Amino acid sequence: MGIVPASSELTHRPESALTQMNRTPANGPSTTRLSGRGADRLCSELPIEINGTSGLTRNVSATGVYFETTVAKAPGSKVQFVVQVMVKGELLKMVCSGEVVRVEHKVGTVGIAVKLCSSFFTDTNSCEELSASADD
Repeated sequence: MGIVPASSELTHRPESALTQMNRTPANGPSTTRLSGRGADRLCSELPIEINGTSGLTRNVSATGVYFETTVAKAPGSKVQFVVQVMVKGELLKMVCSGEVVRVEHKVGTVGIAVKLCSSFFTDTNSCEELSASADD
């Protein structure tokens, strides 16, 4: 399948991808507007990978992602990470880059809030190819 090109709808209205993710059974992820936030949050635990270390999202929106991992990052730093997402029965990876806006140090984990600069979907095989070429 390769890289899934971002349609103009995903490029200009990334919330449409989140709307697809939210179409799950009643016991699946839920959308919640958090106080003071400009975008609806999809509260969910999606697996992520950042710098070869795993973690879990806690909420995702059209403009950002909050996740927990063991990799510490400084506010203002640029990060790249991959989120595994099930879309219409197919496992895809959302390759994301953004800026760390908040870091919360907790016992045994680090909470990181990232404002997204870009993201695109790819299948799982292409994502591994992208990671390998980024290391060259």
